[in-house]
Amino acid sequence: MSELYADLDSIGTAATNASSAAGYAGDMNVSDGLSGVSTAMQGGSSGSSATSAGTYMDDLAKKLSDGLTEYSEALTSAKNDYNNTDESASIDFTNFDSKME
Repeated sequence: MSELYADLDSIGTAATNASSAAGYAGDMNVSDGLSGVSTAMQGGSSGSSATSAGTYMDDLAKKLSDGLTEYSEALTSAKNDYNNTDESASIDFTNFDSKME
């Protein structure tokens, strides 16, 4: 019979790293910088496209941040459950999946 060993330090590190990455993604704000493209190039036609692209990237970064937060919380919950039970646990990624859809 095979056994699965849970390295709690690695799970904790993964949760911390995911949380940190969520913070970086959540702080992303491309739209502010790209909104100035229309005034930088007089007569250019790319200004509105750049603004739209910036808004899209900010929205995508927010979605990524939400997903990473849920992933971090799922790992932390699994780690805590593992410690509080007979050293068996499962990870529920339902909230992570819904954020990433």
